[in-house]
Amino acid sequence: MNRTIISRPRPRVLAAAAVAGLALLPAACTSGSQAAPEDTAAADTEAAALTVEDPWAKAVDEGMTAVFGTLTNASGHDVRLVSAESEAAESTELHVFVDDGGTPVMQEADGGLVIPAGEPFDLEPGGPHLMLLGVTDPLEPGEEVTVVVAAEDGSELEINAPVRSFDGANESYEPEGAEHAESEHGESTDHAAHSDDEHSGHEEDK
Repeated sequence: MNRTIISRPRPRVLAAAAVAGLALLPAACTSGSQAAPEDTAAADTEAAALTVEDPWAKAVDEGMTAVFGTLTNASGHDVRLVSAESEAAESTELHVFVDDGGTPVMQEADGGLVIPAGEPFDLEPGGPHLMLLGVTDPLEPGEEVTVVVAAEDGSELEINAPVRSFDGANESYEPEGAEHAESEHGESTDHAAHSDDEHSGHEEDK
C-alpha cells in the first residue's frame, strides 16, 4: 500500500517567513497611499504670499504712467518689494510721495515698498505706485499691461493690469480735458506734469 507523504514546513521556516512578511507590510501600505513630499519651496517665497486685487493702469499715448491696485500679504511677516520691470516701458520703478515742505513730491521708494503682514497695501494715485517710465507704445483702454515685481528674496509676482481711461482729479493725475490737477494750495502735483529731467535725476541717483 502506497503512502502519501506530506511535507510540513519546519516551525523555524514559518517564523522566518512571517517576519519577512511583516517587514514588507509597511512598504506595501505606504507605497499606494502616502502622498509624495510636497515641494514647499515655492510656497515659502515672499512673493507667493502676495495677492493683488483690482490692478489697473492709466491709459497714455507716450511718456509715463503708473500701475495701481491693492496688495495683500497673507504671510506672518512683512514682505519688501525691491524692484519692478515691464516690457511696456523703458524702465519701471517703485514710487512713493513724500512731503517736501508741504508739497507732495514723487520719488523712487528708498529701500523699496514694505507690504505689511495681514494688511492690505494700496497702490494708488497720490500714494505708492508702480511707475512706468518711457512707455514704448500707447496704452489704450481695454488693453492690459504686465508688471513683474520682485521681493527681497528674489521671488517675483506678476501683475496684469487692465488699462483704464482715468478722468478723476486728484493730487497725482489730471482730469481728462484739463491742463493739470492742483492741490488745495494751488500747486500742481500731477505725475504727467513732472518733467523728464526730474525722472532722469532718479536714474542718476541709482
